[in-house]
Amino acid sequence: MGDASDRAHQGLRASLERGEVEVSFGRAETREGDWILVSNSHLRWGTPSAPERLGSLPLSKITFSQQMTRYHRWGVALQHEEIDQVVHVPAHRLLLWWWGNDWATRSFEETTLWFSRRETAAAIALRAALTAREVPSAPPIRLRTPARDDGATFVPLGPVRYPRMRAMRRRLDDLQNHLYHGSLAWRVRLPGWLLFSVPLAFINPWLVPLGLLAFEALAIALLQWVWYRDVVRERPKPSPTR
Repeated sequence: MGDASDRAHQGLRASLERGEVEVSFGRAETREGDWILVSNSHLRWGTPSAPERLGSLPLSKITFSQQMTRYHRWGVALQHEEIDQVVHVPAHRLLLWWWGNDWATRSFEETTLWFSRRETAAAIALRAALTAREVPSAPPIRLRTPARDDGATFVPLGPVRYPRMRAMRRRLDDLQNHLYHGSLAWRVRLPGWLLFSVPLAFINPWLVPLGLLAFEALAIALLQWVWYRDVVRERPKPSPTR
């Protein structure tokens, strides 16, 4: 094993409770994790770069399972009693806008794991644990297209047909991120456009673009102000001088 797998193995083994015995360790993609450890009583997963986000699911809390295959990969979707885990969340929110990186504890009742193939030691150990505990399950299914919500989608990369257009799009995305410092959802932008442009359309249809620009300018100013306020708050305060 490499250094990353060794660190992940040590971190997961350190989380074992008294009387808990490791059964198998291997690679698996799941929520906030790239490695999984199957013990006689728990499923534990995580990544060596973020030991504070380790996930833990007691086998006794699993209530239902659904095995899946996608190409050569094997996965299982587990339904279970509520568990808590530290996960990635946006650092800042304003109405329907969000930006930045932060971590928070969230509750989950479903966990999906994907393995490179069904014959890996960890996958075999997980199936054996589910069988030994007689966890109810649905018939296995084969996914023809990549799933969108499991965080483990594999999409083969193809050649770039129009590199100049792609580079221009990246520049526009960078400019938008620099101006807005966040994400402006269309369910907010479209009503805003209507609110600012429809009254002007009754006056003169040529004023409609001005209404659209006015809304975008207001959104940029508001998001810039919120971003600057958060930056000022996060600055270290100078220590008082005597």
